[in-house]
Amino acid sequence: MGIRDKKTVPTLAEFIEKRFAPWAQSATCPKTWLDYYRPGLRVIGKYKPLVSLRLNEITSERASDFAAWRPAKGLQASSVNSSLQVLRRMLHIAVEWGAIEKAPRIELLSGERRREHVVGEDECSLGTLGLDRHSLGRHRDATGRVLLSPMGDSHVD
Repeated sequence: MGIRDKKTVPTLAEFIEKRFAPWAQSATCPKTWLDYYRPGLRVIGKYKPLVSLRLNEITSERASDFAAWRPAKGLQASSVNSSLQVLRRMLHIAVEWGAIEKAPRIELLSGERRREHVVGEDECSLGTLGLDRHSLGRHRDATGRVLLSPMGDSHVD
């Protein structure tokens, strides 16, 4: 007949310190931790109106307030979006781990400059790209470099 005991939902600051940061540091490669998660968590941690909230109190509106605070400091959309992506990932992990029931929808800012990355064969094996030698030939530019979209999918122009 079980009445569920209500769990105490941690604040964002507590979740970052006790659960997410230790997980991200140990579960991701060092470059991802140093270049992506750690800087994102530091920026999120500086915005007191967000980190003082319990995870279940974070809404799309609160995330938008955070996003509006960042460009006021002269940052590009890509920098703001990077920290929003860390916040979004953190809230989805909180759902997976049962800390909250549902994560809010967090929209990224428009106007981000996108770049394509050209991967040389010395940089990545064919298996990592999901390509075989036959399909690889169809995805080269005039210099023989492999072309990939920002999402990692090979493409032909």
